[in-house]
Amino acid sequence: TDATRYMRFYTPATERHDGKWNTSKYRLSLNAPSVNAVEILDPYVRLEGIQIERNAGADARTVLYVNAASGNVTIEACIIKKSGTAAASSGINNYGQTGYIINTIVYDCDDGIKGYQIAYIYNCDFISCVYGIHAFADSSVNWIVKNCLAKGSTTADFSKNAGTGTMTCSNCASGDATADDFGGSGNSISQTFTFVDEAGDDFHLASTDAGAKDFGADLSGDANYPFSDDIDGQTRS
Repeated sequence: TDATRYMRFYTPATERHDGKWNTSKYRLSLNAPSVNAVEILDPYVRLEGIQIERNAGADARTVLYVNAASGNVTIEACIIKKSGTAAASSGINNYGQTGYIINTIVYDCDDGIKGYQIAYIYNCDFISCVYGIHAFADSSVNWIVKNCLAKGSTTADFSKNAGTGTMTCSNCASGDATADDFGGSGNSISQTFTFVDEAGDDFHLASTDAGAKDFGADLSGDANYPFSDDIDGQTRS
């Protein structure tokens, strides 16, 4: 595999979720007692528009695990969660060489996303986790986080372990006071977010939201991953 010959796992529009967990659309619901629900072990893999949950298991594992041997993995427009009787489960464990996590929602997990290496995390939501975004800092960490929202974390919405790595957040928003702790600009802290139906796990921003709506940066010309749509496939204004 390489940049032009990659593996793509995706749902077509007719079988894809509508931006919230939808049991009438394609989903992976795993009773995985002692394993990760999904593992990506090869470079140049794209995972697009898939709902994944780990709903049972006594061992602490991960819903979506990206192995250190892999690189240039893209996770886009996915919905990831822990549910049922599953023990401690991180949403995304990113140990790949380079990862792009775009337009993705993670909720009810331990770490929404954690890991090492290089990651570009754009336009993602992390809701009701222990940590929303959790960078394990060593010399290889370089996380660029843009237009991300985290709220309801029991420890921290945005976090980086002490170390020599970097995490830079721009135009991000947190329910606690952590979104502006890691450089960048345009970040908002201690915000109250209004979703369409938070109790029903519909995390589309309501038209009345004043905590995040219209505060994001335009990423259509981003140097690392330019795009202009949202998790619903609609063009962003």
